[in-house]
Amino acid sequence: MNAWLFILAIVAGSDPNQDWRTLSTSHFNVHFTQGREPFARRVAALAERAHGIVVPFLKHAPSGRTEIVVADTVDAANGAANVLPYKAIVVNATGPESISELGDYDDWIWGLVIHEFAHIVHLDTVGGLSKILNTLLGPQYAPNLTQPTWFIEGLAVFVESAFGGGGRAKSAFFDMYMRAAMLEGKLAPLDRLTGFTRDVPRGSLAYMYGGRFISFLAEKYGREKLAEVSWKYGSRFIPHGLNIVAREVFGKDYPTLYAEWRETLRARALRDVARVSAAGGVRAGTALTRRGETNMRPRHSPDGETLFYLSNDARSYPAYRAVTLATGRDRRLFDATTDSAPALVAGGREVLFHQGEVFRSHYGFNDLFLGDIETGVVTQVTHGLRAREPDARA
Repeated sequence: MNAWLFILAIVAGSDPNQDWRTLSTSHFNVHFTQGREPFARRVAALAERAHGIVVPFLKHAPSGRTEIVVADTVDAANGAANVLPYKAIVVNATGPESISELGDYDDWIWGLVIHEFAHIVHLDTVGGLSKILNTLLGPQYAPNLTQPTWFIEGLAVFVESAFGGGGRAKSAFFDMYMRAAMLEGKLAPLDRLTGFTRDVPRGSLAYMYGGRFISFLAEKYGREKLAEVSWKYGSRFIPHGLNIVAREVFGKDYPTLYAEWRETLRARALRDVARVSAAGGVRAGTALTRRGETNMRPRHSPDGETLFYLSNDARSYPAYRAVTLATGRDRRLFDATTDSAPALVAGGREVLFHQGEVFRSHYGFNDLFLGDIETGVVTQVTHGLRAREPDARA
């Protein structure tokens, strides 16, 4: 997401009663609030580890220290980084949920820290006239910030995946999206990977495609080429010469390289289908819903006659719905801004779920809510509990 919008949201939501503290390492200042010191110390240790990996990989060592803010004001896994006007990272002290595009990890804190520090090293890589300008006037210009989102985020996704046991370039969740898009002839073109799009998975498109496209380039042409792109583009005083740099480094422009990558995706998807078919793993099911865009978290009623699920059709407000299996009748129960599975309670008459709510004016925490299946009335039952993914016996 836009780094400074995210940082602004964190600062604007900061509780003025919090006691902020700082610990310093060789390359970082880590800022945290009282009670978050163990997490902050782990972030600091992992940041130094990331420094020892990313700096030689991208062949650039940022000067001075990078400021890291440990934020704990919202129940959402996220982070942000930028280098203007100074090098800063924000990390949320909240891990990914079970069904999440961030869910393929061995250590989610490591993946978050090295991803954001990869941004710092990449964006801080400045040469030529731009470096002279920054030397005279202070940090004013970072040419790599003008690269497309798919490259900026794709490079960081490649780093988080190449130097860890998890990462989004290895994500089975994203693999599913890519395979389906390829087999259905709906793979997004290169010019749609930057900015906002209606293509699934929307804001994550640059991460999903970018991470895999950059991984393809690293595998085919060598990892060292990524540092070369970073330096050549970061040394351009007049930006936006994407394909000029691509031809210098890879010998081809990005549209040609993207077409090559598409062919590898197509071949892989066809191999996957053939392998699963040969093993007898293909199952043809019956569609219970046709609402699009996302229908997830299904739960049977105690009597097995009804299926409750969470629906977001991208045209109306997200909501819990219920489909009667015998008749196919599908009805809307109540709105919900959540991705929580519907936990049935009170003999299947109510749905228990988590949902984000403002807490004490400065926080966005998950609390428990009960939704009445018949009346559609929703009642908040906890305040500031920071609950997630509740389950219960009906």
